[in-house]
Amino acid sequence: KYGAPVQTFSIGFADKEFDESEYSDLAARKLGTVHRNRTVDEPDLLVELDAALDSLDEPLADPSIVPTYIVSKLAAEHVKVVVGGDGGDELW
Repeated sequence: KYGAPVQTFSIGFADKEFDESEYSDLAARKLGTVHRNRTVDEPDLLVELDAALDSLDEPLADPSIVPTYIVSKLAAEHVKVVVGGDGGDELW
C-alpha cells in the first residue's frame, strides 16, 4: 500500500559465529521499518534443504540458498513482492 511502512525481513542464526541479526535490527531501527527476523539453527536448515533445492531451475553451488529460501518464506507470509539485497556489494 502506498504510504504504508516499509517492511524488512532477515534471517539470524542460532550459532552466534554466523549471526548478523544485530546489524539488521540496527538498520531496521535506523530506517524505521517494520522488521521481522527469524532465527534458524542447523535442524531448521536441514528441514528446508530439499524444498530449497527443488525450487531451483538450475544447479547452484551456493550454501546461502537455504537461508535465502527461508527468508523468502518469511516475507511471503506478509508481502507479495520483495526487493532483495543479496549481492549488492559486489559492484564495489
